Amino acid sequence: MAEDKPFALRVEYAAEEQQSVTWWPYLIAAVLAGFAGTYWYVRDTWEPPRDVNDRQRRILVFLHGEGGEATQSTVAEELGFPKSSTSRNLDTLERKGYVDRIDEGNAKTVVLRYE
Repeated sequence: MAEDKPFALRVEYAAEEQQSVTWWPYLIAAVLAGFAGTYWYVRDTWEPPRDVNDRQRRILVFLHGEGGEATQSTVAEELGFPKSSTSRNLDTLERKGYVDRIDEGNAKTVVLRYE
């Protein structure tokens, strides 16, 4: 029988260095995108002030939807309010500094000041 001789086995293994995915830049980008989206949503969302009654709130929302300006008679007609009630509510809003009324002949133009 042949005698067992010790032998040496050399194994070389070359593997590419594993590239781990760095996740924290993606997390930061997602958080920043969330803040930016929230900012743009809030920036474009308009709400009337809280110290007004329901009719005054409806007037302010209507004026905002009309680009911030309408005649007093248009406000009354579109909202279905009596002209006297509209006038009283606009007086209150003018005193609070939310609107201005400009006399233009027979009509009064109401301009929204509250941004």
